[in-house]
Amino acid sequence: MVWFTQFVKRQCGELKTSENLIGARYTLCLRLGALLTYSLNPFIMSKLSIFFSVVIVCLLCACERGIPSNVTVPSEYDFNRNGSSTVDVTEPAMRISMSMALLDELYDYENSTLESIMDVWNNTNDPFDDPALNAYNGSIRSSIASSHDLFGGGNAVSEEVRKTMEDWIKIWALEVFPNTNQAAAPGVPGQIADWIDTRLVPGDGMEYLQVVSKSMNGALFMDQIVNHWLSTDILDAGNNRADNDDGVLVPGKNYTAMEFAWDQAYGYVYGLAPDLKNPMATIGSDDLFLNKYVKLIDKDDDFTGIAQDLFDAYLVGRAAIVSKNYKERDRQADIIKQKISDIMIIRTVFYLQSGINEYNKVPQEMGAYLHDTGEGNGFVYAMQFSKNPKTNEPFFSRAEALAFYADILDDGPNGLWSTKMSTLQQISEDIADRMDWTPVMAQDF
Repeated sequence: MVWFTQFVKRQCGELKTSENLIGARYTLCLRLGALLTYSLNPFIMSKLSIFFSVVIVCLLCACERGIPSNVTVPSEYDFNRNGSSTVDVTEPAMRISMSMALLDELYDYENSTLESIMDVWNNTNDPFDDPALNAYNGSIRSSIASSHDLFGGGNAVSEEVRKTMEDWIKIWALEVFPNTNQAAAPGVPGQIADWIDTRLVPGDGMEYLQVVSKSMNGALFMDQIVNHWLSTDILDAGNNRADNDDGVLVPGKNYTAMEFAWDQAYGYVYGLAPDLKNPMATIGSDDLFLNKYVKLIDKDDDFTGIAQDLFDAYLVGRAAIVSKNYKERDRQADIIKQKISDIMIIRTVFYLQSGINEYNKVPQEMGAYLHDTGEGNGFVYAMQFSKNPKTNEPFFSRAEALAFYADILDDGPNGLWSTKMSTLQQISEDIADRMDWTPVMAQDF
């Protein structure tokens, strides 16, 4: 039976490296079934039912979803203490809701003004329909570029990012809104057809509504997850480890400070899900930010499984905190940092490639090209907020992201109207090469 023992060890070793933990368990069952079906002699086959049952139980216990045996993982994101949930995602849910309201304001060119948009941005003059959002002591602006790891909670670069986004909003409101009834052209703001839709662009062709929206995926949501709440400096701040070990709760709450930090990171992806315990049931439809793109990337055959891998990492990491296994917590945090960054960067290349595709169509789809490339440039800007868990630095530095952004616009005098497809292709290849995949893999169209 030495050969069998070696087989078991080899399979467990392979599956422990799998990031799709549920899939790993299923794969183990299939491999074991195949082994028993084709390798055991007739004598053993006669006693198959007992043998099969015993080995299945032993293997699944030994390879329990690729995690240490002292970490108990529930089937759902359901964590309780004294009969009450310990999960609180109120703050990230509020920030997602505020951001959704900002998009509504940016889209409503017939009724919105620069002042009304900035009220939503700054949370001034009770701009939200929900009184809880108006009463919240925070704003979209203060949340932008405010992570611990990149900005120390807020610094001069934070202000640069916020002012850049405010400049985009001003162009949108002051240049585009007054000219929605005229045809757009190089140097001329107005409307342009995009299949069955109508897009609005300023003179440089950049749909700044999309640039603001897509850049927020990085500057707010990704930044808060990978550079703040999952930072070891935040998870282990002060006496967090000792308090978590001893079950010391945040005053007036039912969770430890470490549990709270992890759940904030969870909330920026799943905070508006109707079922926080099982958000995979509605993934992709709960908001227009990270939640949406987790699903879209998962639908690409080249990246199928990324949505489940991400949820599994959140689930196991939270269970590791409950079990006081901080090595496993950090391993799962690194998976999340990688997956969130992957999702944003894959989508960057998708939109740049889609822009090329629309431009090269016969007849040319200029409206669709401007729309998709504008989205792509928003994601390009967002890449500076990514996190490479191996280096603890962004996959693309701020300087690199800004250089890509500028390159897309400086091929001629009229911004995206003048952009060369060779420029978009080269940037796509540069990004994909860094991430060890190809632009074709990101296309999915």
